[in-house]
Amino acid sequence: MLKLSTVAAFLVLAAPAVAQDGAFGNPNWVPGQSASTLTLYDQSGLQGGKLLLVEREGNLAGSFRVASLSATGGAWEVCDRHNFQGKCRVIDGWTLSLNRDIGLRDVRSARPVDATARN
Repeated sequence: MLKLSTVAAFLVLAAPAVAQDGAFGNPNWVPGQSASTLTLYDQSGLQGGKLLLVEREGNLAGSFRVASLSATGGAWEVCDRHNFQGKCRVIDGWTLSLNRDIGLRDVRSARPVDATARN
């Protein structure tokens, strides 16, 4: 029983150090920010080519047209214009069809958001 409690105590003490390493080694990670990711797909149904975001992006290139997306580990705000302008929606989970499910034709900027900032 002593071994089990020693291991449990080690895990509890080690957990904060792991959390402070940041999201996947991201130098722009802010303490308290979740290690969330946003995957953008160029076809509906989470299919086709994909682009993975781990930090805010205010100017997504015009050559990648987003048709569906998946947010894991936290919510993301996605906007149909650069620099978080135009129509914006907060996403937490997956969207199989960008236009049908959330009324956007494309995504040109995206950023992780605090759970308390949701609409």
